[in-house]
Amino acid sequence: MKPKTTFLKFILAGLVAFILFLSFLLTMGLLFSINEHSVFPEQVLASISLYLSAIASLLIIYYMYRMLVLVDNDRAFSAMSLIYVRAIFRLTIMEFIVLIGTVPFVYYIADNDDAPGVMIIGLGMLIIPLAVATFVSIIEKLLKNAIELKLDYELTI
Repeated sequence: MKPKTTFLKFILAGLVAFILFLSFLLTMGLLFSINEHSVFPEQVLASISLYLSAIASLLIIYYMYRMLVLVDNDRAFSAMSLIYVRAIFRLTIMEFIVLIGTVPFVYYIADNDDAPGVMIIGLGMLIIPLAVATFVSIIEKLLKNAIELKLDYELTI
């Protein structure tokens, strides 16, 4: 590993560990609810949504790792990096759509516990992948322009 991306790769490994830990906690909570016979449809829908979101997040981290490998090989401004950025964009949009499945569960909690702030927090968490997708879209356009400039520069020389 080259030192310029080693730290970032460790951060990605930490994110993977965190996502797997949260998935483990979700599984334990779901198993506890099944044993207590307190499972309700909103909980199952939210659990499925969170599992799919975890899978999408792990795929995003995989593509980020592949981009770091490109940076290590001095190929950051290549067509492959543009493909990875587009994949990350699509996955963040997919994650937003999947997380919509958590809204009924958040509403159920807010309604039963009489805590309207939970709904605001839940919707705020829903918007995060959309904000990330917007940022990734901007990065995609900048990367596309940088690749075009690099090609023009190489043709000039």
